[in-house]
Amino acid sequence: MAGTIKPGLITVDGSNLRDVELILTDRQATVSGTVRRSTGGVDTEATVVIFPADRTFWYEFKPFPPGFPVRLREVRVSQRGQYRLTDIPAGEYLLAALNATLPSSWKDPGFLTGIASNAVRVQLTEGASLAHDLKTASAKRTRFDR
Repeated sequence: MAGTIKPGLITVDGSNLRDVELILTDRQATVSGTVRRSTGGVDTEATVVIFPADRTFWYEFKPFPPGFPVRLREVRVSQRGQYRLTDIPAGEYLLAALNATLPSSWKDPGFLTGIASNAVRVQLTEGASLAHDLKTASAKRTRFDR
């Protein structure tokens, strides 16, 4: 998609767009915390995932252009059960800790639907650092597991 930006007017593929709001920032959010098992002990084998609460953002296409904000992320916890997710665009997200290695298709909307009920909702603001501890949930088996 080719386009130009002039003061007051944006042209994309020859069509003029009006009443469009562009928000440009380099201030991304960070989420970190500790994952615990249901028994209270630190979970050193969990995987933490974050994905948008708005399902329209559950589709990500590759390759990403340089600097493209990736909204679906996963990270394995450290040997201390700690996790850290960085460079996340502001918005409302679902955050979950799973007691399993994720299938390669974990970004599929069907898999995300299966884990959404065990996720906590977080609001990330531009440049914020949020500390949020999690409890491990069982990853529900879906037709996307391998």
